Amino acid sequence: MSYNNVGEGSSSGSTRLPSETRKGKYPANQHTPEEAPLIVSSSFSSSQPYGAIAAHDTQPPSRPSQKTCTYIIILATACTASFLFILLWLAPTFAERIVKQDVQFTFQQASILNVSKHKVITMHVIGSIELDSNIFHLQQKFNNIFGTIGIQQTELNVFYQKASDSFSMGSIDLPALDLNHGSAVTDFDFVTDFLIDDTDALMEFCKDAVVAETVLWRVVGPLSVSLGWLPWKSNVVLDKTVAIEGMNGLQKTDMKSMLFPGTHPLGGVSLSATVGIFNPSNVLSLTLGDMDFGIYLPSSSEKDVPIAIVQAIDADLQGHRMNYFNVTGRTLPISNTSQELMETFLTGYLHGNTTIVHVRGSLIGPDDQPSKKHVSSIPLWLRQALEQVVIRVPFPGATETDLIQSLQLSHIKIDFSSTGSPLISGDAVALLKKPQEMQFHMDVTEIDPLVYLYLNQDSERPFATIRSDKPCAAKSEDGNGIDLPLGTMKVTSRLSRAPFTILPGGQKDFDEFLNRVFKQKKGKVYIRGTSDAKVESAFGNLSIRDLEFNGVIETQGLDGMKHPAPKVTSMTIVKGYADALHARTVLSIYSPSDVHINLGQLNMVLLFNGHSIGNTTIPELSLAPGVDNELTVSAWLSGKNKHVIDFIGQYISNGISSNNSLILTISGQHPNASPSKFLNNFLQHLTFDVKAPEFIEQPLLADCQMNILSSSVIMSLRNPFQGVDMSITKINATATYQIYELGRLTADFEDAGEGWRGPLLLPPPVCDQQDSCKSVVVESEKIPIKTKKLGYEAVKRALGGYIEVSVDSTVGVMIDDFVLADLQYRQDNITARVSKGF
Repeated sequence: MSYNNVGEGSSSGSTRLPSETRKGKYPANQHTPEEAPLIVSSSFSSSQPYGAIAAHDTQPPSRPSQKTCTYIIILATACTASFLFILLWLAPTFAERIVKQDVQFTFQQASILNVSKHKVITMHVIGSIELDSNIFHLQQKFNNIFGTIGIQQTELNVFYQKASDSFSMGSIDLPALDLNHGSAVTDFDFVTDFLIDDTDALMEFCKDAVVAETVLWRVVGPLSVSLGWLPWKSNVVLDKTVAIEGMNGLQKTDMKSMLFPGTHPLGGVSLSATVGIFNPSNVLSLTLGDMDFGIYLPSSSEKDVPIAIVQAIDADLQGHRMNYFNVTGRTLPISNTSQELMETFLTGYLHGNTTIVHVRGSLIGPDDQPSKKHVSSIPLWLRQALEQVVIRVPFPGATETDLIQSLQLSHIKIDFSSTGSPLISGDAVALLKKPQEMQFHMDVTEIDPLVYLYLNQDSERPFATIRSDKPCAAKSEDGNGIDLPLGTMKVTSRLSRAPFTILPGGQKDFDEFLNRVFKQKKGKVYIRGTSDAKVESAFGNLSIRDLEFNGVIETQGLDGMKHPAPKVTSMTIVKGYADALHARTVLSIYSPSDVHINLGQLNMVLLFNGHSIGNTTIPELSLAPGVDNELTVSAWLSGKNKHVIDFIGQYISNGISSNNSLILTISGQHPNASPSKFLNNFLQHLTFDVKAPEFIEQPLLADCQMNILSSSVIMSLRNPFQGVDMSITKINATATYQIYELGRLTADFEDAGEGWRGPLLLPPPVCDQQDSCKSVVVESEKIPIKTKKLGYEAVKRALGGYIEVSVDSTVGVMIDDFVLADLQYRQDNITARVSKGF
């Protein structure tokens, strides 16, 4: 019996019946080695096994030869038994050394398919066992001798290897597995249950597996190794540390869409989104199902601020791919301490900026109420694990960044009256377009705009800014699809005396802006800027900053104040001084503009026929739109100015004749035109004409008496002006009757050498408490008249009666201390009594 035959027969790994053996391996005329006789006939071939005796050799063998054969058999059997005993005795130790040193376990996939069962996780495990090359060659030899080496089904304990510590997580069933005969790598692929032993350890592993690049499993348990046909199994202890590729913080994320459709029944705003998370791990995959998450705003000074709770529907983190899933939920109320952070976030959102938010697991869901217990198919330990994992997700900005579509200012009032720096008031109307994803109700309760003014649409630089000292109250109106489009809002507010600041280098454009308001029929100025807004909504009561806008202000101008022209409705002499005559007038200016402008106090030059005759002081040039604006104006007529004498003469004379067409020009060419440094340059080019008022006072000459025999005239004179004293110093006049000159008279009342007793004093009218005034008529001395023949004949025919005469005179007049020398005065229809007197 040879060792090879024994090994060869044993390698079949099964027990065959004798008949089957004969039919198979050995010929019919031969015995099996077990059946072969020790003595055979001499006809047995020379190829018979070593130690057999030929059948034809009839000569009996010697006794020493038989003993030798027996010894050999016994020795071979003993060696074989010893070898098998030694092999079986050393096999466990040898196998453990091989498993520990030369066998590598690798996981290609460890997918969690279901975590909804209590204390059980369904896992799909794909991996391989790889043998060292030397061990693989030894395996092949063992396979040739004993048949396939296999591992029996067993239960393995899984520990989370962290630093030098191991935390038991649970156990997993390893199914029966035959090692690959043709390769050093044996693949395995099975679905099994992971029985949880320690949820804290498993929670720690899950948390780190999401964050870390690599995590370690320590797999411990008995392995039962079978060697082919041998009825023996070697039990070894498996204790291997396996590196598993982690998710590395799930750093690549994507939020494809975000929608805020309306308010949520539990408060806040409903939201829905589609979120993508890339799982970089080739090994770990996780099927969560419906999982709750919290969305937080990161804070550098405090812990993260929660802003929303959402539920991910069928959340699935498959390995090495981008996983997209839908989330729904609601926003959370904002506390006072986190309001500023939320305002910054919302401002960035409305500007279209992407903000990084933190997402982590939540122990409550978006539809949970405080009075109800949270129900979830996700076990608590996993929710607690994900609660400690922070995922950075980009929160996309609004798709519609032009929130303020337009801003218009109307009923504008420009006021220079207080400080010299302009103040702007007006109604602001802003049209807002909500972002498509934000279709819930909002109230804008305050706005705080910073408005930049540009002279032209293509102007590179603004010339001025408007900024209110405090936010302006506002009202909101949602679009109804009729007056306003759906998805829009109209916000109305009122700017009240907002400072108007002229920027460096903007004076020229500002002058042109005022020029358009005063001299053109229509004017435009363009505005751009930003506005803060206080918004009340289910999202919270928040202030949004720096919302951009642009628009245009189109105004009706004053058209040069020509149609109709301003006019002086009344003029009163206040007092006469040695160098000036002070008059008070009422100036009426109709404004066709839609801008209320107040230039404040102005000092302007008064021109007559292009010549300066004095100055005017307008305490407040305030022009309201669409009405006649009456302004009280002080005029100072210059003394010793022939143009002043010319104007007063024409004014009194034409007024009496009802032919008043005198035009005065008011010009801003005064050295101190305005207290405001911003107006002076503009005022230098501002002029407007006014029509002098009608002279409604009683005429200077009441009547006269002509004495035929003495050729003299007694004149009855009166002071037409209240509040001032008047005196006549001289008269040089010509009297006319119809077309006939009656004569000339001359009197210098200040020439004592000719017997005159001084100026003829004319006291002012006497007025009672009801402002009913009566003139004081003063008769002059007899004034010689040099008559003309034709005119004198007409006078004689009227003796004892009356005639109507006209007087054209040069008069010397004093109003208080103001001298009007050589005043040209003409008066028609004077009633002259004709008398014989001397």
